[in-house]
Amino acid sequence: MIKLMRQEIRRIFKSKFLYITIGIGVFFTLWLLVDQLAETKETQEMIEKYGTIKMGLYYPDSLYNHFIGLDYWHKQPQTLYMLFPLLASIPYASSYCSEKKSGYLKVMLTRIDRKVYYISKFISVFFSGFITIISILIISLIISMMFYPMLNPEPITSQFPVAIGNSMFKTLFIEHPMCYILLYIIIDSIFFGLTSLISLAISTITNRIFVATVSSTIVFYIFAFIMSSLKMYTHSPAVYLIPYQPFEGIKIHVIILHCLVILLLCGAQFIFKEAKKDVL
Repeated sequence: MIKLMRQEIRRIFKSKFLYITIGIGVFFTLWLLVDQLAETKETQEMIEKYGTIKMGLYYPDSLYNHFIGLDYWHKQPQTLYMLFPLLASIPYASSYCSEKKSGYLKVMLTRIDRKVYYISKFISVFFSGFITIISILIISLIISMMFYPMLNPEPITSQFPVAIGNSMFKTLFIEHPMCYILLYIIIDSIFFGLTSLISLAISTITNRIFVATVSSTIVFYIFAFIMSSLKMYTHSPAVYLIPYQPFEGIKIHVIILHCLVILLLCGAQFIFKEAKKDVL
């Protein structure tokens, strides 16, 4: 299995789609940065012209409200997080579908144990989604750190939504904001890595690569729509995966539960059901 896993991981890193999706994420980061720096410059010019008294209470720009996951004002973060389910699936989630169509799957299953192949594919698809999202967010964080100071969040300024109300990991954000960002990056990367498994599971019932690739995004937003319709906003992944936490009351156990459900359902469909098929 280790040898096959290495082969799968090499294929992931050789895929041009991995770098295209990371590039898309970095594009949104740079686009956001241009807008942020323009606004920062405009604010500084107004302070120099009118003074801090006429400008009112002003708190210097901080990394902790300009990092793309904590920026709650601009459209770029919202758009990027909406695209994350798709970006996580593009690099490798449809690889099983491609291997079925090309005949590569039949060749592989004559050489190795079926379960070894299916488990390796399952892990590698998760890894592809994980590495895509974590790469985008880490690069975004580094870019933001190059332009904004690590000025600790001050709750009374109302510029840090996480520091207000009943937010998840609120104390961690106030006392150790960098740890909060890194923790949320890991949470998001794991979750979107798991959503890519939905595309893998759907690829067992379709030979259409496009359908397999977008299926995880469709399922993601159908579930988010249902939660919103039921007014269970904090149970919607479209809400609780955003680091600035648009709604109060998000709970980590809800996120963990949803991760386990995705893992078990996709694992049951792909590893246990698909691997038992006698005919491909």
